[in-house]
Amino acid sequence: EIRRCRHWFSFVYHDYQDIGIAVGTDLIAKHTKQNLMFQNVNGSFNAKAFEAFLRESQLTEAGYRHKVSKDMVRNLYMSSADLDQIHLPESYLKLKSLSMGEQRQAKIITIEASSDGKADEKEVKAYYDQVKESLYMKPEERNVQYAVISKASIEKATKGDKSGAAIEELGYTVEDTVAAGKSIKDALRAAKLDAETHTLAHATLEGGKNAFENAVIAEGFKLDEGEASGLMSDNEGTYFMVTVSDIVPASPKPFESVRDDVAGRFHAEKGAELAKEKAIDLKTKLNSADTFEAKVKTVEASGAKMHESPLLSRPGSATTSVKEVPDGLVRGIFTASQDDVVGPVQLASGGYALAIVSEIKVPKDAEVPDAKTKTAMIGEMNNTIGNLWLNALTKRYDVKQVGSFTAQQPQE
Repeated sequence: EIRRCRHWFSFVYHDYQDIGIAVGTDLIAKHTKQNLMFQNVNGSFNAKAFEAFLRESQLTEAGYRHKVSKDMVRNLYMSSADLDQIHLPESYLKLKSLSMGEQRQAKIITIEASSDGKADEKEVKAYYDQVKESLYMKPEERNVQYAVISKASIEKATKGDKSGAAIEELGYTVEDTVAAGKSIKDALRAAKLDAETHTLAHATLEGGKNAFENAVIAEGFKLDEGEASGLMSDNEGTYFMVTVSDIVPASPKPFESVRDDVAGRFHAEKGAELAKEKAIDLKTKLNSADTFEAKVKTVEASGAKMHESPLLSRPGSATTSVKEVPDGLVRGIFTASQDDVVGPVQLASGGYALAIVSEIKVPKDAEVPDAKTKTAMIGEMNNTIGNLWLNALTKRYDVKQVGSFTAQQPQE
């Protein structure tokens, strides 16, 4: 297995040309002709579409061939990494089982977030000025006018011409009339279209009352003031047009209207900062204490709350996490040694927590896991190798990784 992994990674860490892999021009030509971007309706190669792609991408033909070569080699690498067939030796499975069966306990120290409650109006106002654009913005508002036009009215105005060009031209006529300063209602009347006009006053992108209003508002927020959309239709064949007026840009809510909330946030943030400072200071003192007993006495002298955790299992094991101990703290506890200090980790309440590793319980014997656990371990190893593989590819070949690698787990 190690030899096979080294073979895979030799592809990644060396240029493919250096190890004798090349993509022939015939293969590149075949790939290009099969690309739907460069095909006519009948499936034949469209040279003009290919040339337009090169211009838009600012690529020469040589640059395009080089890019396609790298992409094809990358796909070759990925298909060669047959991760689903990996097998793990029993020695590894026993060691992994031993590790996952380990349990630990720790003294959990919590420092609550509490502000001194002192803050003058200038401090609260200064905090508001810092956060107003991220926390206290009023969304942009627009008056969105829309007209609903029946299918029969469209057919009458286009004299039965059902081609897309006729409907598109009708839309342009209305758009030009609106651009000249007419209301959407007058523009539709001039185009001899019977329509119902409606206005969504003070509309925001947070949405309307139903899916249709949401679609209208979304279209309205794409337009400039006085501009009209083209003729659009929904799934039921109803046509509509949209225009906007009275755009009110997004702006911060007045300080006076949110003053109490700002003060609350200010004191909470200040309390969290004080708790963090206390936690860091306490950790420094704990690290200078020589023994576990001395560390406990240091905590007691500080006035911080302390309690013994329940037995904790290693993160990723079958045992569920313990609610009283933050996951970040548990991970730290399992990477630390006996009597080590872990943290600080911020709590949901804004306070901070530390831990002193008090006991490490390692199973005496390790057995080969059952079939279900073994399957999970193999899947985990596959994912680990797969992620290393993709990371190496992205570094070497300047490709973007979308999503995450998940190997298919083998059957038990």
